Amino acid sequence: MSFDFHPKVKAAGDFSLGAFSWPVLLESFGYLFPCVNGKGQYCCDGEKKEWIQIGTNDGFSITATDAKLMARCARNFVAIQRGLPEGQEDYKWPMKIRTDFIDRFEKFADWAEKSGGFKIY
Repeated sequence: MSFDFHPKVKAAGDFSLGAFSWPVLLESFGYLFPCVNGKGQYCCDGEKKEWIQIGTNDGFSITATDAKLMARCARNFVAIQRGLPEGQEDYKWPMKIRTDFIDRFEKFADWAEKSGGFKIY
């Protein structure tokens, strides 16, 4: 299961994070997605006034504003991760993640700012 992002601004090109790194990034966006339970992560659709599951890849739409917020959150997460020491056996939180994920999240931030919003497939 991939998580491919298709931007509204076609010049930005498609972007993919994948099923293993996307949930890590979603967790760092905690305040954007306030409801987490055993069945997935949800956010409120303001127009329909209902909760929508975003942990799936079924065409969920991210607005341009939310894409910019996600980019900012991703950059903050990357900055924290890059500041953590290697071999952090003594640390429990924040946990250092894989370097390739950190690099990918930085690229996602650049992409999300240019995307104009996107859909998740």
